Amino acid sequence: EVENLRKKLRLLIEQNATCPELEQLPRSEFCVDFEQSDGIAAKTKERCDALRAQIERENVARQLVRDRLIKEFWDPMPGKGCQITSFSSSMAVSNYPERLVPDEEKIRLKKLRIMRQAEKMEVEFLKGSTCPSRLRTDAIIKTNEFATGKESYIVNWWQDGSDAAKKATDDQRLLYQPFELQTSSRRRLQIHLLQALAT
Repeated sequence: EVENLRKKLRLLIEQNATCPELEQLPRSEFCVDFEQSDGIAAKTKERCDALRAQIERENVARQLVRDRLIKEFWDPMPGKGCQITSFSSSMAVSNYPERLVPDEEKIRLKKLRIMRQAEKMEVEFLKGSTCPSRLRTDAIIKTNEFATGKESYIVNWWQDGSDAAKKATDDQRLLYQPFELQTSSRRRLQIHLLQALAT
C-alpha cells in the first residue's frame, strides 16, 4: 500500500512538472511527512551555519595575514612596486621598490657594524707583530687549516684574498665566515648584516 502511494505521489509530481506555469503547485504542497522535512531543513541549516562560521574564521585569518604583510612590506616602501605593460606586445617595464628603513633600525645596524669592525680589528691585531706575547695564546679560528674554501656545501664565503672578497661591499666584508658562526650573538649579528644586504 505504501509503495502504491509512493508511485501515485511520484506520478502527481511528474504531472505537475509538465503543467503550465500558472497551474503548477509548489513542490512543498506534495510533502506528506512534515516532521521529516522539518528535520532535514534543520540539519541543513545547522550545516550551513557551521560552514558559514568556518569560512568567516578562515577569512578573518587571511585578513590578518594580509594586514601584516601590507604593514611589513607594502607600507614601508617610499615608492610602491608597479609595472607598465604594453597593450600591443609583451614588453613590460618595472620599477624597483625600495624598503624604507626605520631610524631605529638604522641606529641598531650602525652599532652592530661598529661592533663587527672592532672585532675584525682585534683579530688583525692578534695576528700582527705588535701583539703582546701573552695575548698570542688566544684562540683564533684558522679555517685554512681544515677547509679549502671550495666546499660545495658552503655558501657566502668571501675568503680573504679571493676575487669575491675583492669585489665585496663593505657589509659583505663584515660578514662572518661560515666557521666563525659559533655563538648565538654572532649568528644574530650575521642575520642583521644579511638583512641590510638584502634591503
